Amino acid sequence: MGTTWPMVAPPPFSGGDDQKRLVWMLETIRQTLHDLIEFNTPSLIPAEQRPLFTQNWPEVETSFKDAIATITKNHAGLVLNLKQAGMAGPMLEMKSKSLQRCVDGLYREVQTSSPIFSLKWLKPTSKCMNTIIGSLLRTVPGLEVAKEYKDHFEVAVDVMEAAKSE
Repeated sequence: MGTTWPMVAPPPFSGGDDQKRLVWMLETIRQTLHDLIEFNTPSLIPAEQRPLFTQNWPEVETSFKDAIATITKNHAGLVLNLKQAGMAGPMLEMKSKSLQRCVDGLYREVQTSSPIFSLKWLKPTSKCMNTIIGSLLRTVPGLEVAKEYKDHFEVAVDVMEAAKSE
């Protein structure tokens, strides 16, 4: 049986509450990145990089918390910018459902696979996170650190995959 991971909470909203949806999305991305580092890193990234990812996690967590605080303020300019970035209404709902499906698949895969799982859900989950964070970077300050961390995690995973195939 695979590593026991905590499961990400399902969305705590229904209908069109964009603010709650955005907060859930950022919290879900934050939790998933944390779990990938905390619970499965020996098989995903080179061992010598794990301490570096762990050491930098507090700054990443602050990045997510700052972005969530900005969204929670919900000022008029932000709402307009989010809409223009495709992060409101039906487009946001589509993105949040995509994220939920990807993260659910990733966590299900980890729960039911060997400790070194196939990564079939990691790449689509990471792509989905990229589109969400990329859209928010234009409107919500503070996510740059989180984006860079996630990108370097992907690079570390790719390095491990390349090393396995040598």
